[in-house]
Formats: sequence, structure tokens, C-alpha cells
Amino acid sequence: LARKSEVTVNHHESDFEFKVQKVLCESGSFSDNPYQSPVINLPGGEVLILPLENSMNGVIKAEVAYAFGEKITKPEITVRNNEITKFAAASNEHLIQRAITDGGADARKVALICFGTNDNIKPENVDISYKHKSSGLVTVYWGENRTLGGNVKGQTEWFIQLEKPQIKYK
Repeated sequence: LARKSEVTVNHHESDFEFKVQKVLCESGSFSDNPYQSPVINLPGGEVLILPLENSMNGVIKAEVAYAFGEKITKPEITVRNNEITKFAAASNEHLIQRAITDGGADARKVALICFGTNDNIKPENVDISYKHKSSGLVTVYWGENRTLGGNVKGQTEWFIQLEKPQIKYK
């Protein structure tokens, strides 16, 4: 993945693509690996990708998203040049609006895309704070990525999750 420059993600009605600015791994411990994330949380098991500025475009539709500790059902997010241009949800759509309103100047910008790699975490019965590490899960985050070397400085973190999407690299 570190040698690839473009990623396409397809999942049911979701279809989005982005260029890779930076790739990091979060394995649960610090190492000398040049891709090691400066942030560690346990259990390990995810690949963190910072999208290149103005490169992410498409539609993200999922069963769930989470903001302010609450579940948003059937969110649909349209992204153009890394920014949300349109959004809707079957329930709690107001939480997306609140995240954008409260999140500052970069609130609409995608901060991070994570690929879960931990085969020992099953998405069915796990706390949402660990679910994104489950193998086969792609999580798109809004918030900030400066701690990881990016330039997005949103003030409210929230995310949308896709289970077992098809991922292509160029």
C-alpha cells in the first residue's frame, strides 16, 4: 500500500477514491518500522491512511456511523475534494450537522481512512471504540490528523464504517 498512490473503495452503493498522502500502521507497540504510527492504542490492528489533499471523491453509504457517542443509521455522505458536500441519514442526521457546525473550519474535511486488520476482533459483539480494528472493516474519520503528520484540524471526531468493502490499489 505504501508504494501505491491511489485507492478505490466499493461497497454496495458506496464508491469513493482517494490518493495516498501517508500510510501508517498501528500494531499495538512501538517499533523501528518507518510506517509505525506515533499514536498507540490497544489492541493493535489497523492501517491508517491520510488522504492527499483534494483527492477524495465519491459517495459513502453505510449501515452505521457514530458521532458524540451516538449511532447514526444508514448515513449517506457525498465527498468532493476531501470535503462533505451533501449528507443524509435514516436516523440522527442532526448529529452529522452538529459535528460539522461544532467542528471548526476543517469540519467537512476527511481526516483519515483506516483499514482494520485484527482477525481476533469480531465486529458483532465489540465496543465501538475497538470495532474499527476488526479485519475487513474500513472506517472513514472526520476530525483532525495533524498528530499523524496531516493538515486537517477539525475539532469534532466522528466516523462512518463499511464492513468488507472491495478495495483496489493503483
